This record gives sequence, structure tokens and C-alpha cells, in this order.
Amino acid sequence: MQVVVIGVGAWLAFSGSLTIGTLAAFQALWLSVSTSLLYASQYSRDVLPARAGLRRIDKFLAQHDSLQDDPAAIRAPILCNAIEFVDVTFDRDRRTLLDRVSFRIRRGSFTAIVGPSGAGKSIVVSLLLRFVDPVTGVIRVDGVDLRNLAQQSWRAQLGVVFQETFLFNASVGENIRLGRPDGTDDMAEAAARAAELHHTITRLPEGYDTFIGPGGHQFSSGERQRIALARALVRDPAVLILDQGGSALDSESDSGIAATLHRLAGRLTIIALTHRLESVPGADQVIVLQRGRVVDKRST
Repeated sequence: MQVVVIGVGAWLAFSGSLTIGTLAAFQALWLSVSTSLLYASQYSRDVLPARAGLRRIDKFLAQHDSLQDDPAAIRAPILCNAIEFVDVTFDRDRRTLLDRVSFRIRRGSFTAIVGPSGAGKSIVVSLLLRFVDPVTGVIRVDGVDLRNLAQQSWRAQLGVVFQETFLFNASVGENIRLGRPDGTDDMAEAAARAAELHHTITRLPEGYDTFIGPGGHQFSSGERQRIALARALVRDPAVLILDQGGSALDSESDSGIAATLHRLAGRLTIIALTHRLESVPGADQVIVLQRGRVVDKRST
């Protein structure tokens, strides 16, 4: 097209129908338009997959919760007494994952639930978040059956750190504030300090405004888990649940976070699920699960 424009323009200029200045101006305009069209064509390759992704996101968000609130469900008050599992049994695919499990977690305590893989720890988390309901038995929050509480109001009190952490390609501060979108920079910094992460962030080129990058690969697995911990703490939860939340931390960071959790235990109710008892020193209560049963329970 550029050769055609120059050829036709030169012929028109030679025949006197067009001035050299008009040809030069038209050629400059053509180069500007063609460059913009080139950029637009490159962006379209990203827009089409993004549209497909947005459709899948919309479809996911339109799904109803697997468990619906009871029409008479009440708003969950802030935890002020205890969470109780009373003879809780849960089955899946003809397998008993929890078998008549009973324990009590006092408000403000630091409880460690310890056991090997397959012991039932993750099912305890799913039950606490009410992703599933027990087949038999009951979970009580301050004496009220969890099934009688509105799910959204109950989950608003919870902060959860899962074993697998996903970080968005955004700044460190934005990833922390994801737990509380209306949170301020000061809140994000306070949460980072509680997660023993503030000094690491301040050493980054742009501090809290440093972009994490795709998947957060510039951070170690331990640092990614600490960002997830800060994301949970910025919610100012009444109950903090750590599902293998310290599994990738080195010994120094692990002990630092354990000390932080112990300091927070008077204000928060902390439930830590782990393979290793040594990763939760100073826990007020230790519950040992094995094959879906409580085999040991002690207070420290």
C-alpha cells in the first residue's frame, strides 16, 4: 500500500494534479494511520482471548452457592465465646473423612490441628468455611448451629491462608489489600508488619508499589505465603485459619511468624493446620488428627 501511495502520488504530481507538498503530507498521514492500525491488530490478539476469559468469569460468578442459606438464617455476631465441633462426621465418595470429631476452640486461643496428609485437616477448614456441611453432628459458633448463620456474615469474620498462594500481576500493596479492597496503605503496612514482611518490602525498588510480576516468581515461596498472610490479616478477622500456611517458610521466618501469631492470639482466634507440631510452638491447644479421628488432644 505504501508503494502504491507513493507511485500514484508521484504520477499525479508529475501530471500536475497534485503538489509535492500535498503528497508529502498525505504520505505522513498514511504512515501514522497505518502504524495505528498495526498496533490495533496486535491488541486484537489479546482482546479475543480476554473476552473468552471474561465470559468464563461471568459464568463462574453467576453460579449459585452449593449450600444455600436457610430462609431463617441470622446474621453471625462477632465470635465472643467458642467454636465447637460436636460428634462431626463427614463422608465423601463412600469414604469417611471425619469420624465423630469433637473439640472446642475458645475465643482468643491459638489452636494447632496436627496430622499427616489425609488425616482430615482440610475437611475441617471446608466445614469451618461452610463449603460443606457435616453428614452428622453439629458445628456451633457461640452455641448457635453454623447452618443457622448467614454464610456471608460468618465468612466476613474469617481470614484464611491456604497452602497454595496465588498472587496477581499487580503491586505488593494491591495484592495485600485484595483481602480488603477498601483498605488504606497504612492498613496494608500494618498487616505486612504483622506478617514479618515489611522489611522485605522496603528493600524492593519501589517498596509497596513494586509490581510482583506474573505469578510472583521474583519472590520465594515463603515470601509469597507471607504476602498471603498479610492479605488475611488486613481483613482484621476475628478468626484466622492457616491451612499449611507456613509450609514453605524457612526456620527463621517460621519462628518469626509463630511468635507474631502467638502475640495476636489474645485478639484473634487462630487455628493452624500443619503436618509439623514444631511449626506452631506455644499453641494453647493441640489437636492431633489421624485417619479422620481425634487421637490426642491437649492444652499447653
